[in-house]
Amino acid sequence: MSEPFVSVILPVYNRSISLARAIDSVLEQEPPPDELIVVDDGSDEDLSPILLRYTGRIVTHRQSNGGVASARNAGVRLARGRWLAFIDSDDEWLPGHMATLYRDLATVDPDVVVHLGDMRLKGRGYDQSLFALKNATTFPVDRAVRVERPIFLVSSGMSCQCAAIRRDAFALVGGFDETMRLYEDTALFGRLLFEGAFVVTGRELAIVHRLDGDPVALTGLERREPVYARRTYVHMLEAYLDMDMTPAERRRITGQLSGALLRLAQAEAETGGGRPWTTLVKSARIHYNPLKGWAKAIFAAMLGRRGYALLLDRQSRIDRS
Repeated sequence: MSEPFVSVILPVYNRSISLARAIDSVLEQEPPPDELIVVDDGSDEDLSPILLRYTGRIVTHRQSNGGVASARNAGVRLARGRWLAFIDSDDEWLPGHMATLYRDLATVDPDVVVHLGDMRLKGRGYDQSLFALKNATTFPVDRAVRVERPIFLVSSGMSCQCAAIRRDAFALVGGFDETMRLYEDTALFGRLLFEGAFVVTGRELAIVHRLDGDPVALTGLERREPVYARRTYVHMLEAYLDMDMTPAERRRITGQLSGALLRLAQAEAETGGGRPWTTLVKSARIHYNPLKGWAKAIFAAMLGRRGYALLLDRQSRIDRS
């Protein structure tokens, strides 16, 4: 196969403090990508002084503010590549990112729709590998291995900063869901699972930063609107139930969904933003083991905050296993 053509999409809303670092981390790759498209999603800040530094090296597009999913989709519409890669304005690609993509994509089978790598999560007080958090540390770093429907890797959360997606598969599943303010990347990978194989390498390809005091960070939205955030995650997992899964896959998803409903009930109880007992009942009914499901629901209802804390600590360990 000939060398793949890779287009990189970088959405930005404000974040003048970190934009240049993100752009530089892409353009300084060896070899560099075929094109980098920066989409200004209606920033209040004037980003032109930064973007003008890269005249002739990037494609720029400005639109009215529509959210990160809308900005990424706009970038894809301008892209010419057969493969689409992504970076956010507060993050950076690690050296070797593009070399790894070219290495792996040049020999993939025609039915492969996604290339995934590991990434680091960095913020105040933590510096962690995404794959280590998922107990998925067995992937080799010197190559990518084919994985059929890696639900275990994707459904608990996956970011597009360490991914490349085949353009026709991206279009087939409708791109990023622009109605979602959170988890739009995980939802996209969930749909792609059923369109073809993935190839996965254990090499770290990007760093996802959590900037102190960043008003744009989606983690801030999770703190400000926990009920919305957890309902969105529940709806994303519920979409799997309409898909043709194996019994083992369905068991895993129903277990994760039951845990996600527990987290939603906790947020509803703490904020008064819903009906936690109704959500607990739903969690019990969806659980693959009804007896365990009802025991958890009753335990949480009786012990309140402490009950939720104990149950969800265990659920987090299950999700990563």
